Amino acid sequence: MKLSNIATLAGLNVLFGSAAASFFIYASQDTISGTGADLYYFFPGYPDCNDVNRARAYVGTDNVSGNRQGVVCEGSGCYNGNPADIDRFEFNIADGHFSMPSFLPSWR
Repeated sequence: MKLSNIATLAGLNVLFGSAAASFFIYASQDTISGTGADLYYFFPGYPDCNDVNRARAYVGTDNVSGNRQGVVCEGSGCYNGNPADIDRFEFNIADGHFSMPSFLPSWR
C-alpha cells in the first residue's frame, strides 16, 4: 500500500499545548476485503511509504473498553474530514487507551 493510496477521511494532527502526545491519525476504508470497514492508522510524525506499509490498521468500532482494541469516532467529522465536527474520539491501541473529548471543543 502506498501512502497516496490511502483514502484519507480525516487527518488529525493531534498536537495540543502542554500534553505529552504528538502524533498523526489517518482514517480510511477497507476497500480490499469488501467490508468497507473504517480503518485508522497512527503515526508519530508525517508517514512515508515505508511507515504506511508497516502500519497496523485499527478498526472502527462502538466499544473499546477493556482489552478491545480499535477506534470509536462519533460525529459528522468522522466522515466529512473536518475534525471540528467530531464529538467523541476514543481509541485503544498497542500504545494505550485514550479518550479525547477534551481537546475537540476548542476546535469549534
